[in-house]
Amino acid sequence: MAKELIAKTSDVPEGSYKDFTYQGQPAILVHFDGEFHAFVNICTHEGGLCVLSGGVLLCTVHASTFDPKTGHTLSEPAPLDSSLKRIPIRIENGQVLTT
Repeated sequence: MAKELIAKTSDVPEGSYKDFTYQGQPAILVHFDGEFHAFVNICTHEGGLCVLSGGVLLCTVHASTFDPKTGHTLSEPAPLDSSLKRIPIRIENGQVLTT
């Protein structure tokens, strides 16, 4: 699969996020703690979308939380042994790209 541009690094300031589509699914790019991470944005509980809020990825449907660096579930009702699916990314020339 060809690399696809998600965003310019300057367009996603520290502590913010950008929604995008990856392989036909909702996705989220987060800039957290100096690093960029991307996940398929489908909560492992009932498929809600997440936003970056208060240092966690927060599901807007039932308030499950996920680690913004790893995607691992931090709080229920999402199963505690689940994770958001990571999307492989790379930074090149000030751009965040899928790999």
